[in-house]
Order: sequence, then structure tokens, then C-alpha cells
Amino acid sequence: MDQLEYDGVENVAGYLCHRLKNVLPHIVESGQSNNSYTWVNHLSEGGLTKPTPQFVEKVARMEKIFTDINKDSLYACKGYIQMLIDKARDIDCDQEAKKLFFRSRMFFEIRKLNANIAKFNYQKKRKISKFKK
Repeated sequence: MDQLEYDGVENVAGYLCHRLKNVLPHIVESGQSNNSYTWVNHLSEGGLTKPTPQFVEKVARMEKIFTDINKDSLYACKGYIQMLIDKARDIDCDQEAKKLFFRSRMFFEIRKLNANIAKFNYQKKRKISKFKK
């Protein structure tokens, strides 16, 4: 995993930590650590929740499962979230964290696909309007 991908995974893991910090306080990095300076540190200005390196590694493994199943689209089936959670059963992570991760990634992927559709439709509409003139 290159640095850019790691930073993205760390950002998603930070979101999960923020949402689950009251339920799962062990996934949040406490105090100042001696870890290297990352993108989350740059964006934070002291306000973002920083995940532990172990939790980031678990989120990276869940991300790999998500991308392996979905490829460049979104795999649609009944019980989608539960299927992804079942695929991630060997990852030692709380069920709530897995559920929130896969729900969030599904939402992000749907937003990306909808943006691509809107962009395609806008370009198509512009081409049609040029022909009508």
C-alpha cells in the first residue's frame, strides 16, 4: 500500500474512531505518540480523532476485502453488508466497527458512482444542445 492509499485508509479509520470512540475507546490513539507525521495530522489542527496503527491495519484489510468484491462498480445483492462482514470474519475487530466501515464505504462508492453518472449526463446534454443550434 503506497502512502496516498495509507493516508486515505487512515482518514476513514479516523472517522470510524470518531463515531465509535465512546463504545470502543481502545481504537483511539491516546495522547501524543511518536508515530510519523501523516495526512491526518496535517488535516487535524488538533480536532480529528487519530486511530491506533493496529486499527488502521485492520481497516486496510477490510478495504482490501471491499475493493476485491466491488472492483470498479458496486456489487448489488441481498444482505450486502452481512456478506462483507462474513468475508471479514478473520479480522479481529469489533462487529460494530466492521458494520460502520462497510456501510460508510458503500455510501462513498454510491456517491462516486452518482457523480460519474451526473458528469456523463451533463456532457451528453451539452453535446445534444450543440447539435440543436
